[in-house]
Amino acid sequence: MNTVLDIGPLALDPLHLSIMGGILALALIFLLYRQHVEKREITYQHQIETLAGAEDEAEAQRARAEQAEQALAAVRAAASVTQMKAKEEFMSLAQQVLAQSQDQFMTLANETFAKHKEGA
Repeated sequence: MNTVLDIGPLALDPLHLSIMGGILALALIFLLYRQHVEKREITYQHQIETLAGAEDEAEAQRARAEQAEQALAAVRAAASVTQMKAKEEFMSLAQQVLAQSQDQFMTLANETFAKHKEGA
């Protein structure tokens, strides 16, 4: 065999050198890939934490929206009751005004009839 490299009693030929180079290259690739994976894990963990925070905020917003919806329903119910009371009061007032108007009309009609009766 043709030795390319002699290290003490160790003599390496081109085949063994290329095998060792391949092993070193694979080890380097593995280390670089491992660093890449660790960086991605950190990134993914950060994204998970961010999404968890966003999920909590969305849940809080949903709860606030639900409370606002319940408050709005209560306000609408109160407004409906107030509207019904106002309508009843208006109807009562309208009936009183109509009765008063009819009384005034009858009084005026009787006065006019009496004047015509006196004049005839």
